[in-house]
Amino acid sequence: MLWTILIAILFAISLTAAIVAVKLGNRAKSTQSEFEKQELQGDKRLVVGIAIVFGVIAALALGLTTITTVSTKNVGIVTSFGKPTGQVLSNGLHFKAPWQSVTEFDAAIQTQDFKGDQCTTVRLGTEGKACVENSVQWRIKPDAASELFTDYRSFEAMSGALVERQRVAALNSVFAQFDPLATIKADNAGSGTPTLADLGDEATAKLQELLGDHLTVDSVVISLVKYDDGTQSKIDAYQAEVAATRIAEQRQQTATAEAEANRQLAESVSKDPNVLVSKCLDALTDMVKANQPVPAGFSCWPGGGSAVVVPQAQTTK
Repeated sequence: MLWTILIAILFAISLTAAIVAVKLGNRAKSTQSEFEKQELQGDKRLVVGIAIVFGVIAALALGLTTITTVSTKNVGIVTSFGKPTGQVLSNGLHFKAPWQSVTEFDAAIQTQDFKGDQCTTVRLGTEGKACVENSVQWRIKPDAASELFTDYRSFEAMSGALVERQRVAALNSVFAQFDPLATIKADNAGSGTPTLADLGDEATAKLQELLGDHLTVDSVVISLVKYDDGTQSKIDAYQAEVAATRIAEQRQQTATAEAEANRQLAESVSKDPNVLVSKCLDALTDMVKANQPVPAGFSCWPGGGSAVVVPQAQTTK
């Protein structure tokens, strides 16, 4: 707008000087005095020079204001006296009217990370709360850039007022039906539950729904969910119970296996007493290998009174 006013002033000065030059020329032709004629012609040349200089400057300024460049991965919104014309320029060199302005909007993929202390607080289906670490990728649709500019006037304002607000709403909508304890129980039962990837896909679809046709949501990635103390304590208690149950089940299986082994041993002894002798000899062999002392009078034969003879290893001289 300022350039347009400046160019208009320059052209007005040039035009005024040209008119003055014409009048001076007419007066020089009509005068009878040679001295006055020479003065008028000198003044005419000066005024013509002024008209030419200001005209050239105005023309150059006009040429510069009709050329605009839109940066790579940006789109340009054309406005006339502050009002969008509906024309959207792609990146590159373009021509426009001198009174038009071009405001750039970033059309590249935007990546926003909300991790650590910047995680997003949501309310769970159990009335508890969680802090969700997430990452969002989105971009504007070039055809909607003019309308977005009309509503928000700047890319930063649009990002904060539209995308940020709807991102939080989408995450709360997804986690409003989410019960973390029920999810863990279903996992243990093998019935399958929503994973973080599944929740991210749901959030992507919900955010796209909320943003409509103005922007494209490429992805919402949920990397970590940190539950409040109450919810986390319930999860820890349940997992402790599951661990205790698994230990008890293992002990029961061990006891059952030992009982079955004892039953089979008892049946073997009743049929063949020498089974005990074989077991005893196995134990005796293990004692010898471990260099453990054998009690005096020890015998593996039922009713045997003689001491067992333990072979000694031969020494090499």
